[in-house]
Amino acid sequence: MFPGVQLREAVGRMAGTGGYVVYLRQEGRGIGLYRKLDAYALQDGGLDTYAANHALGLPDDARDYTPAAQMLDALGVHRLDLLTNNPDKVAQLEAYGLQVRERVRTGVFATETNMRYLRAKVEHTGHSLILPGGLDAAGLAG
Repeated sequence: MFPGVQLREAVGRMAGTGGYVVYLRQEGRGIGLYRKLDAYALQDGGLDTYAANHALGLPDDARDYTPAAQMLDALGVHRLDLLTNNPDKVAQLEAYGLQVRERVRTGVFATETNMRYLRAKVEHTGHSLILPGGLDAAGLAG
């Protein structure tokens, strides 16, 4: 991923509509930096990001979006359009009681070096990405 590309996209989209950027510092999908480095070593051996986490006894994604929901609630935001490709973010915010009116897809930002990672996100966790070559969250041509 290119540093800052998702943030730039979000800020650009919100420039005309308004909104909030909620930043949560959750290294390595919530598993921590050292465990993420262990997962990277397994990925270098051929496993995808999710298989590497499972080999280490870790979940697909351990991030907790409760703090984001609490921040939005404190700002008086109870209904929102959420800029994300991650269905887990929607589920966690809704479980907290927020109403996600629409999940708005972000750009894909695919490169030759991150295609395997992006494909794994689609195949394992249903991210709503349309990848070059047409694979989407349903595994169908887009």
